[in-house]
Amino acid sequence: MMHNRIYEMAAQAISPSDEEKAMLDQLCSAAETELALGLRSGISVEDCGNIYIFAAALMGAADLMLLRSTAGADQFTAGDISIRSQPSSTIAAATVLRRQATALMAPFRRDDSFAFWEVQG
Repeated sequence: MMHNRIYEMAAQAISPSDEEKAMLDQLCSAAETELALGLRSGISVEDCGNIYIFAAALMGAADLMLLRSTAGADQFTAGDISIRSQPSSTIAAATVLRRQATALMAPFRRDDSFAFWEVQG
């Protein structure tokens, strides 16, 4: 049931074509797994409530946007000349959506940051 809500929210955001619907479904499942695996110890998906659903939908939609944007060639070389396209606004928008999803889940996620501490010897 939760997966259906996530998929429906992502589909409303991105309007997948008939050919993209199965892909969006899989991307939403992957987003659910990614978010669930990043939860702090003792925190369940249910503890996150609607934030989890919204974040997973954002991630699923963002990932489909990325797949759409990378379907074309991004580099062309002819002899000594190489042309490379800059990241499109679609890629930038997808990146923002993923960051937003990560920010929404921040209170529930374990801290995977790394730090060096100076040790006097």
